[in-house]
Amino acid sequence: MENKYKYKIIFSDLDNTLLVDNHIPSFNLEAIKKAQEKGVKFVICTGRNFSIMNHLLKELNTENSENEYTICNSGAMIYENKNQKIIHCKQLDDETLKLLFEYGKSLKDILIIFDAFDGKQYVYNDALIDKEKWKDFKYTSIKSLDDLKNTKIIRLIFHNKNNKYLLNIKNELKNNKSLEERISYFISCNMFLEINAFGVCKGEALKWLSNYLNIDIKETIAIGDDFNDESMIECAGLGCCVKSGKEEIKRISKYICEKDYFEGGVKEVIEKFILN
Repeated sequence: MENKYKYKIIFSDLDNTLLVDNHIPSFNLEAIKKAQEKGVKFVICTGRNFSIMNHLLKELNTENSENEYTICNSGAMIYENKNQKIIHCKQLDDETLKLLFEYGKSLKDILIIFDAFDGKQYVYNDALIDKEKWKDFKYTSIKSLDDLKNTKIIRLIFHNKNNKYLLNIKNELKNNKSLEERISYFISCNMFLEINAFGVCKGEALKWLSNYLNIDIKETIAIGDDFNDESMIECAGLGCCVKSGKEEIKRISKYICEKDYFEGGVKEVIEKFILN
């Protein structure tokens, strides 16, 4: 593929893209450092909260750094790493949150997770949590929305391990007229139905931050693997998918990695389009 543009910024998903065992492997870190030495920014673009990002930003050596940025909550929150400064935020309004919560309560075997503005997480129906597998998950249990008064909620998540069940719920949301043009939603990791305010997605965050930094969209690279990466891969100048990514994501990508995430797919993209 001929490079028509000099890429200035890379947006990368975390799970099954950049990370191996919840850390950035040395081969990716080395490639990222070389790209940064050429003046290319590297921005994590994740569904995770900023509150659990510190060890990864330390590995990148960009924690508490000026002019270094992180996109969290699948695009709802954008931070400058210095002092964890929020430079862009889009939250769920109270009426939408109420509609979603009442709907979620009517569903069978659904764990409802609330991501708050301050990085804390709240849970309804916590009896459904697998305490062994989620032993590091820190949350506060709630009984009703009254427990969240004066709490800004950025995102709501429906969790169930049955992907077909979540797909059915997603289709119900699509046909719910009361929620039309109120929410954006997608399934991630086959077991989370993430729901954000209308218009929130990684692609919109990529565009917002690129504009904020005066970088042309044609000069951006996005790397991912799953449905929550779809929008950023579509709108980036160069959208890339790692080898094991969803087939639907591969079809919209301009470049499909020969290597998988644990083999250095991110390194491959950097070497081919930045360092080569």
